[in-house]
Amino acid sequence: MKTGRAGRGGFLASCALLMGCGGADSSGPTTSHQMAGNWSYETRNLQDGHSATCTTSGTQLRLTQRGVNFNGSALFGAMSCTWPGGGGSASLGSGNVSAGAISGDSVSFTFDAGSWRSVGTFVTVDSMAGIANLIYVVNGSQLILTGYWSARRQP
Repeated sequence: MKTGRAGRGGFLASCALLMGCGGADSSGPTTSHQMAGNWSYETRNLQDGHSATCTTSGTQLRLTQRGVNFNGSALFGAMSCTWPGGGGSASLGSGNVSAGAISGDSVSFTFDAGSWRSVGTFVTVDSMAGIANLIYVVNGSQLILTGYWSARRQP
């Protein structure tokens, strides 16, 4: 079997596309964005496509970071929803932040094993914003919501 530069080049290109293949440095990818610390998080204009609209406020995130990955805990605030003929609100309790990842200026993370996903970008070093997709059960009905989120680092 003939081996040559073409085979090695393909491997090297694959490594570059996957953001590194290790080598002597085992620290992994890095980022200049710092997630560790306390953040406030809120959503607005969450809609289900069937006339329900929800918002959240008062959520506090406590995050830890290792390289481009982060996770932590969430002390949720309240969610308020309106729909034709009614509405409701509830305190959301607490949960976990998981699967946090940073890629360039993009950021993504989930709450509670994926039932709530936030994808966005850094606006400044201390603020982020983007799109949230979540499943929320209110008054026995499951809502699949999409809307906007923002977060700001707390002093």
